[in-house]
Amino acid sequence: MRDFVAAFENQLSRGQIKYLILKLEDDNLIEKKGGGRSIKYNLSSKIDEREDIAGQFIESIQFAK
Repeated sequence: MRDFVAAFENQLSRGQIKYLILKLEDDNLIEKKGGGRSIKYNLSSKIDEREDIAGQFIESIQFAK
């Protein structure tokens, strides 16, 4: 979460970032590993890395704001 907060500093609130992370996970764009304070997020194996990853991300979160 800390990396996401730093990446979107002054652009999104912590609540919005949490919502986006949950949405990305629900849409199978990222996978959660671990638990508690040691959670890590990786790109899902379902994402075709040859395709436009940014486009897939933006399409997934377009209704988040």
